[in-house]
Amino acid sequence: MMLETMKELLSERDCTIILKALITSPSTPRDLSRMYGIPIAKCYSLLSRLERMDMVKKDTVGANVSVYSLSQRQVSVEVMGTNARIRLESLLDLAEAVEKRVRMG
Repeated sequence: MMLETMKELLSERDCTIILKALITSPSTPRDLSRMYGIPIAKCYSLLSRLERMDMVKKDTVGANVSVYSLSQRQVSVEVMGTNARIRLESLLDLAEAVEKRVRMG
């Protein structure tokens, strides 16, 4: 059941956009909405679902500001042209993938 839910979530275009955006830096739902034209309510909904699946983490900054980032535990987003492949993997694999992307520029 959880795997099917995860597959459904990850197949959503806006979810992929959010995960790709969080590769580069943490962001607020409002910023993601503005930058990518995703309705704010949908940003909150997708981020909440991703957080429940432990794919992103939320940090509260200030009174009512939440900043989301990729969970360092297990999320990797591989971008190939306009397509993205999201896979769950170990922290070591994720660190190596990020380091490789940085070296490639």
